[in-house]
Amino acid sequence: MEIALKIYRLDPAQSKSAVFDEHRIQAEKGETVLGLLEKVSENIDPTLAFRFACGKVKCGECSVNVNGIPCLACEKLVEPEITVEPLAGMPVIRDLVVDRQKVIEDLCRRSPWLSKHKKPFETLGDVPSSGLQTYIKLSGCYQCLICQSVCPVVSYEADGFIGPLGLLWMSQRVMDPRIQFEWDERLNAMVAECIECEACWKACPAGEEMLEKSIALLQLKKK
Repeated sequence: MEIALKIYRLDPAQSKSAVFDEHRIQAEKGETVLGLLEKVSENIDPTLAFRFACGKVKCGECSVNVNGIPCLACEKLVEPEITVEPLAGMPVIRDLVVDRQKVIEDLCRRSPWLSKHKKPFETLGDVPSSGLQTYIKLSGCYQCLICQSVCPVVSYEADGFIGPLGLLWMSQRVMDPRIQFEWDERLNAMVAECIECEACWKACPAGEEMLEKSIALLQLKKK
């Protein structure tokens, strides 16, 4: 099968405007978008920048937009026509690579409470047995940033919303008995900014239940 492939290209150090490279590539049935990107890099243009970490126990690195829909490139099967772009609303380092570190640092900056308590549990053995199953459901995050990219409330202004990923981290910490805090108006405000539009958990490649459950837990705590 021949694929008409368009790839977003941008080097902010050279230009402020993105262009699209177009390729026609042969692909096998069941091949993935990540496989196509690797073919381009290996056989056509080695300067193409994209990120993946398959087999490195760090899933979520290959998140991109394919035909306008966020996904993991290693899971998305090829179609006759494909346009690949970086995640929407994210700062681009080059081509398909977004600045993940900046996104996470901005999130923590908006919520000093999250920065103070970066790790909820060292091991699952630290989780109280009464909350183990709930915690497991909240710990499947790939940190692919897809939820942040589809959230209509997230803005990368100085005091923007912490977004679905921030709410997930908050819910993990709410379950941690070692963290002592009072649920005050500041935390209420963080949760209240979520409009519960369902966009994040419908887009989440790890499954709907994790983000839905974390937001529901925080909404219950807020009340």
